[in-house]
Amino acid sequence: MLPAIKFLFPSLSPEMSDFMHWLVRKIAHTSVYFVLGFLLYRAFCEGFLVKWSIKCAVYSMVLLIFISCIDEFHQAMNPSRTFLFSDILIDTAGGFLSLVFIAHCAKKLDMSRKDIIYEANTIRKSRL
Repeated sequence: MLPAIKFLFPSLSPEMSDFMHWLVRKIAHTSVYFVLGFLLYRAFCEGFLVKWSIKCAVYSMVLLIFISCIDEFHQAMNPSRTFLFSDILIDTAGGFLSLVFIAHCAKKLDMSRKDIIYEANTIRKSRL
């Protein structure tokens, strides 16, 4: 990744290119765990995303944190990689953001469904 950053931005200082490298890696971690959190929630809720379930969210977070810890433990076994507790927190934050996104979308869908039902009842009452 670092060679690509240096190729795309040749005028960057070494400190700035190292920072860009760090930032891209952390964004990648967050994005991957965002998708993983989404998929875990979907798996625990048997594919249904239209209703919010705190039970599915808790199961998803527990498994997501476990996977993140296993990933960091695996990195600690590799001499060229390092174990960072902050990576566990970043991974967990990515998964948590996906659950917040799902909860927000489920709430919006539920509210729009209620609006549709209310409008349908209003139209039906006006016809009577």
